[in-house]
Amino acid sequence: MLRFEKLDEKYCEQYIEMLQEWKESNTSLTPDILEMPCNSKIEYKNVVNIAKDTAIGNHPDRDWYEKGYYFLVLNDQNRLIGATAIRCNLTQLGKDTWGNIAYGIRPTERRKGYGKAVANMLVNKCKELGMNEIIACHYIENDASKKVLESVGAIPTGVLTSEYSGKKIKRYIIRTTNNEINFNRAKQIFKDYIKNFDEDDGSILLKIEHTYHVVDLSEYIAKDQGLDEENINLAKLIALLHDIGRFKQVTMLKDFSDKRFDHADYGIQILFKENMIREFIETNKYDEIIKKAIYNHNKFKIEEGLNEIEELHCKIIRDADKLDNFRVKEKNKFEASFPQYKNVEEELSYSNISDIVYNDFLNRRCIKLNDRKTILDYWICVLAFIFDLYFKSSLQYVYDKNYIDILIDKIEYKDEKTKKRMEEIRRCAKEYIKEILV
Repeated sequence: MLRFEKLDEKYCEQYIEMLQEWKESNTSLTPDILEMPCNSKIEYKNVVNIAKDTAIGNHPDRDWYEKGYYFLVLNDQNRLIGATAIRCNLTQLGKDTWGNIAYGIRPTERRKGYGKAVANMLVNKCKELGMNEIIACHYIENDASKKVLESVGAIPTGVLTSEYSGKKIKRYIIRTTNNEINFNRAKQIFKDYIKNFDEDDGSILLKIEHTYHVVDLSEYIAKDQGLDEENINLAKLIALLHDIGRFKQVTMLKDFSDKRFDHADYGIQILFKENMIREFIETNKYDEIIKKAIYNHNKFKIEEGLNEIEELHCKIIRDADKLDNFRVKEKNKFEASFPQYKNVEEELSYSNISDIVYNDFLNRRCIKLNDRKTILDYWICVLAFIFDLYFKSSLQYVYDKNYIDILIDKIEYKDEKTKKRMEEIRRCAKEYIKEILV
């Protein structure tokens, strides 16, 4: 059984002996307090005083964090086996370099399973300190730390280059609160809600099926990213609600255009301004994440200023939504996607591609809403989704399903110029996918 103890003078001899062993091993000293000189009782007393000062915010690293706590790790034989640090109220620099927690196990005590035990102890200690989220970082080559963090439910949020060391760092978030999302209940509430709309309408049915497919794809992406059960369920809930504004849009306007009626904005209105969100989930602690994800899912790009977990869920729903749009365009009749047209297939066959849409595609850019002028522009817009997929697994999904060829070949192009342009679009898309997946 391991336990934490504050740095105290009674551990002086053990601490000096542990530090000597560590230095002789030529391995990194973690946490940072171990880097302080400590070869005598006087130096150890200085280490203890610095630990006490850090706990009240009196330390030289305030560019990284406000205050911090250091603990020694002892086993049930009272042997000192390592040290830990908890840093509170990180600055952005602290988030990008050190994170909230750090621990080190002395060389002779490694490979005994202590790492996972200490990580769990740190998470529990952070809970005691009232921390709802913990940021953890490790150098990308440190596979052992990766396994330890995953064992305590850490969610990977990206790789960055540390301004402090210049090395690549993998960053995680650990949520310390319990899962409070009942997805099955939320799904039943959704089923009750869509009974208000005409399910015999092909466009309504399309959006119901689309919603359930996006739920499955969000789960696929979340699991591929190694997220914990709580965040997998959160991703599924966001997917369930992401198009809740579509049903009123289609009923009123008989089309899917967001120019006159932004379905994401309307979804935010009925969920949060009219408080329908409480029917789907009782707690409000996920509200900002859900709101940001739904708002951003149909925008040209994700808004700035989001925190890591908000941005992560925005990326998941945007990818999942785009991936299922490929399936919709493959499986459904043209009339379901373009209910405002009478002879959709003929319109697509004789349609042209706007120059700006064509050039944007060849320059590997997504198509802006206001640049889409022809019905074929809207079809090209879906193909251009590949340039805005965040996760490699999403692009692999498009490749495995052969969606580029399927969507391009679904239309019989009557105009020779358009036919040649579509072949250039095919070439450009396949080259891009090949480059990313290699």
